[in-house]
Amino acid sequence: MPDLFSVFDILGTIVFAISGATTAIRKDMDILGVVVLGVVTACGGGCLRDMMTNNTPAILYKPDTIVLAVIFSFITFCFIMFNIRMAETKIYNWVFVISDALGLAIFTVAGCDKVAGMYTVGYVVFFGVLTGVGGGIIRDILAGETPYVLTKHFYASSCIIGGIVYMILRPYTKDIAAYFGIIIIFATRMLAYIYKWNLPKVNMNKKFL
Repeated sequence: MPDLFSVFDILGTIVFAISGATTAIRKDMDILGVVVLGVVTACGGGCLRDMMTNNTPAILYKPDTIVLAVIFSFITFCFIMFNIRMAETKIYNWVFVISDALGLAIFTVAGCDKVAGMYTVGYVVFFGVLTGVGGGIIRDILAGETPYVLTKHFYASSCIIGGIVYMILRPYTKDIAAYFGIIIIFATRMLAYIYKWNLPKVNMNKKFL
């Protein structure tokens, strides 16, 4: 029976592949673009974390992650293609937001777990956040958008809060700590989207720049 964090890796890969694929479809990319964005969203954060911690990226010796991302990117493409009206309604936005928030939550906690014990708590949370947001950053750049992590709805902040909670609870019970971390990240990300919570920023009129 697979352990909890192996299940998290599978679920995170699936939901982030869906997130990347829906972004590609919104940008009118063809099926290859949809698959590429789905794969980089699902695998990018983990690759960045592994490279920064001097480890071989897991996708180089565990290609099943890429295969899973390809499959669900393709499924997403086919589903929306044959249900095109969904893409013209708010349902499409909710598919993207929910899959993105869930992937963010799962991969942040999984990223923290992979390096816990190797670094101080601050660095562990940093690498957890990188695992969560890294794929989304690559996705947004390839899609020609400003990365969500820099502009939108409590994005990385949710990961930081959830990562800290996970690390505080982890010495007592790792599995329950993981659930708490995921729930907090997912809930704060969804609430931020619904109620338009953002960190403070300067809104200068472009004509003055």
